[in-house]
Amino acid sequence: MKALVVGASAKLVNGKTVRYDETRVRERSRIIATAIEARAQRYQVGKRFHYKPLAGFEGENSFNEETREQVVKSYSLLDLHS
Repeated sequence: MKALVVGASAKLVNGKTVRYDETRVRERSRIIATAIEARAQRYQVGKRFHYKPLAGFEGENSFNEETREQVVKSYSLLDLHS
């Protein structure tokens, strides 16, 4: 899936043209890892899901006030619009 996105370009809401590179894909993917962590904190029973694309970065994506501000609240700022 990532191969379909890396290299794509589009305009942001402000009109600036940007390109999806590895960094942008990783930053956008953090919402998935953060959501998995938030769910694991809320429902502490059952098997935990591991998101392979961000394996090894669990510490950066743990659900806390910092990631809530950096990842969750600012998620839509990285949207691309065609």
